Amino acid sequence: MAFLGCAHYRPQPMASVPVLARAATQIRDDIRVTVAVPSDEETSRLFGVSLAAKGIQPVWLQVENGTDRPYWFLPLSLDPGYFTPLEAANRVRSRFSARANAEMQAHFLASAMPPYVAPTQRIAGWVFTNLDRGVKSVIVELLGPQSLEEFVFMVPIPGLRADYQEVDHDTLYSRDQIRDVDEGALRTALEAMPCCATTENGQAIGPAEFRPDRRA
Repeated sequence: MAFLGCAHYRPQPMASVPVLARAATQIRDDIRVTVAVPSDEETSRLFGVSLAAKGIQPVWLQVENGTDRPYWFLPLSLDPGYFTPLEAANRVRSRFSARANAEMQAHFLASAMPPYVAPTQRIAGWVFTNLDRGVKSVIVELLGPQSLEEFVFMVPIPGLRADYQEVDHDTLYSRDQIRDVDEGALRTALEAMPCCATTENGQAIGPAEFRPDRRA
């Protein structure tokens, strides 16, 4: 117990973890946004604790504002149920070491994404979101004086290979199977397709036969 009470908190620096090698970047209207999502193992190294075990997934963001306008970062757009740095630290705090807990809280606070990016400035940091597997949807919204800028990312996360990730969408259909249509032609094509709903005995149910209170 005395040894645990003297334990130190030792997270690893970003340079020692290859998460930024997988970073994705978008540039629009002189605003550059970069996103990276670490694996569970990388997260444990970066923060010195297993955040994934508590359902927390940190997302690294960097915003470079090349405009003459200030912007505010809106974390609720990324995850309406995101965790503040102190909430995340409290979920993984050690029951034995007050010193380690204090060091961890300080690290989480210092690592957090700042909310404000001034003109021609750059901000970077972590947002503590709820855990996702396979692919992470990251929506970065920046609120300016006269506009709301939105950047949407779909970031693959190491550690899970889902079936849909193995599909080669470029060769899934031949050229003669793909048509460019407007909304009217799409509606006509959909209406001509056979019904895909059936009863238990395999009988097709058309639109006229389907009712919300009908038992199959």
